Amino acid sequence: MPGSDNNHFNIPVGVEIDNSKIYVADCVNNRVQIFNRTTRNYLSTLGGGSGNYQLNCPTDVAVDTSGNIYVALYDNLRVQQYNQSLVYQRTYGTAYIPYLTDGGHFFRPSGVALAQDNSMYIVEEYGSRLIKLNAAGTPIWTIGEAGVRGEDNNHFREAQDVALDGSGKVYVADTWNNRIQIFNNDGSYNTTFGSYGDGDYQFDGAHGIAFDTSGFLYVADYNNHRVQIYNSNLVYQGTLGVTGFSGSDNSHFISPRDVAVDSAGNIYVLDQGNHRVQVFDNTRSYIRTIGESGMSGWDYGHFNFPTAVAVDQNGFTYVADGWGSRIQIHDETGAYLTTIGNQGGKRTGEIRQVEGLAFDKHGNLYAAELLNHRIQKFAMGVPNWAQTNINGFGEPGQGVKTLNVFNNQLYAGTSEDATVWRSSDGKSWSEITPGWAYDPDRAVSSAVVFNSQLYIGTSWWENCEIRRFNGTSWEQVDSGCFGDANSYGIFHLGVFDNKIYAIASNWETGTEVWRSSNGNSGTWSQVNTDGFNGSNHTWQDHSMDVFNGYLYVGLARDDGGESSIAELWRSSDGSTWNPVFTDGLALNNTHVASMAEFNGYFYIGLRNVTSGGEVWRSNDGVTFNKVFDSGLGDPNNLRPYGLLVYDDQLYLSITNEETGDEIWRTSDGSTWEQVNIDGWGFSYNNYSDYFDKGAAVFKNSLYFGTLNGAIGGEIWEYLPETIYLPLVIR
Repeated sequence: MPGSDNNHFNIPVGVEIDNSKIYVADCVNNRVQIFNRTTRNYLSTLGGGSGNYQLNCPTDVAVDTSGNIYVALYDNLRVQQYNQSLVYQRTYGTAYIPYLTDGGHFFRPSGVALAQDNSMYIVEEYGSRLIKLNAAGTPIWTIGEAGVRGEDNNHFREAQDVALDGSGKVYVADTWNNRIQIFNNDGSYNTTFGSYGDGDYQFDGAHGIAFDTSGFLYVADYNNHRVQIYNSNLVYQGTLGVTGFSGSDNSHFISPRDVAVDSAGNIYVLDQGNHRVQVFDNTRSYIRTIGESGMSGWDYGHFNFPTAVAVDQNGFTYVADGWGSRIQIHDETGAYLTTIGNQGGKRTGEIRQVEGLAFDKHGNLYAAELLNHRIQKFAMGVPNWAQTNINGFGEPGQGVKTLNVFNNQLYAGTSEDATVWRSSDGKSWSEITPGWAYDPDRAVSSAVVFNSQLYIGTSWWENCEIRRFNGTSWEQVDSGCFGDANSYGIFHLGVFDNKIYAIASNWETGTEVWRSSNGNSGTWSQVNTDGFNGSNHTWQDHSMDVFNGYLYVGLARDDGGESSIAELWRSSDGSTWNPVFTDGLALNNTHVASMAEFNGYFYIGLRNVTSGGEVWRSNDGVTFNKVFDSGLGDPNNLRPYGLLVYDDQLYLSITNEETGDEIWRTSDGSTWEQVNIDGWGFSYNNYSDYFDKGAAVFKNSLYFGTLNGAIGGEIWEYLPETIYLPLVIR
């Protein structure tokens, strides 16, 4: 039972024990209770006073070796220090000010708006300020007192949104003061609109605000379950929803949190409690629903407590998903297009609870991130690149593992549930997956074209198989990893000397190489000794290519510890194998991850997660010389996973788990230039052309497939020397 006497607590949230005492942070009672450690009898109370002895919701307590007591205060936003006699010593932090209070630091920014001159207006939920920045990001003026809530015209109480009218006046949804505060462009106070209640000019939690092209003001009135509409003179015009009554039909809302209006006057209401966006035309008639009414979810067809909505110049709808760490984008019909984020974090493209969305005049999107205390800017498209698929083909877990050209179509294989897709133009995709049962652990791990058929190999922790496709139907070639229950994946397929080769990984014996002259079931035979005569196990990922009449296989062998050593083997007949090197060529090179022939040289990429990936080359396939090390100058460029020749240049895909995958190219093997922005603008695009299997040249264009653990794999087409603002094709 909660209580305030010395035998009860009210939400105790922290405890500390020293040699003789027990200290309990008793949050709601605003005190620290101290007890004898042995008898557990009450001794004394810290708090309950004023000034430096006022403890507003202590959340934790600590004691140092000298007996000094440190109390963390949630509401005071400070740490208080007392000596063992409970006498105040000092304060860490500044009461009620939890952050740097300049114009470049924010405390839970909740709304953002852009003016025609690209100046930016930001409101802070907990920072309790309205800040104007110029186009260069320099603070111009600030209204409010950092971290201090209030009810006068110089303070706010958890303001949630900001918007500009046609004359440049600034409107702030001062949410829990239940009003709209209006300021002139120079920051001077203009007027207050609204008060607490459910009348036509009253609000109960004014959250989102927006203007249409006629200057009408729309206010999402959260606890009144409605959207209020006023003309440019702030005269009441109408209501969407039913005042004071929540519901899930098309006439009701549950806690509408935001509102947006497009250029045609269509109204978009973010109906948070129903996990949906309701769209109405300019006569306020219902048009459609985005999301599923009353159903939350993590897939692309649902929202999870959405927090903000905005509409761009194309009529595309952007919805910030509060619990989903993402922004979902839908086209003008409400069909899903793509996702920004979908992964909580603070790296580029990662999102932690966006509360405000706005566009500038160029169509760039600005997102106010509540929990990252920042504004992120997203540009439409990536210069010289176009994404040509929906993320993960509609499933967030699916990465693009393979890309192959077959019968004048581009084929993609995915990492989750092993789906296969094809496209005749590289943009419009249809699924042609074999008819196996769903299993999220099954992946298409390799593919190759042989004898006018497309072969795919799968990996599965309990099994693997090979199937082939003639353009119309699938046929199973191998159903059980060549009859070995310890094998778990066909991790590379290749063609050499008119035969098809498959590399199988085996838990017990290591790398196995199998081949067939026609690919038919029952015609495959193993052509190497298990694990290439190695005493230690080999890792699952391999590379394979042909150079100067030899078939090469790259692998990684356990070093007896927690890492591996890169090895390269070759054969002139496909059955007699000799090592090219078994020492990784240099320290900490763990895998031969990629291979390609270019301008008479054989290039290999070596994975190095210690000092950065390396590329080496040889003109005879035996003696290799270093092209570069240390990840092309960035030690976070660890894995050169793809090498491919296109348009008389050698292209390299190198993984960077911090900023995203990088694509580099060279015309001479010595001078390299990067041709994409890191991760194509999203750090979770950190693997592409994985182990030399996810890139292809199709109809004179270069394509890369990515593994993206946040939103699903993407396929990017390279459009050199072109500025392209892509609209993702469904």
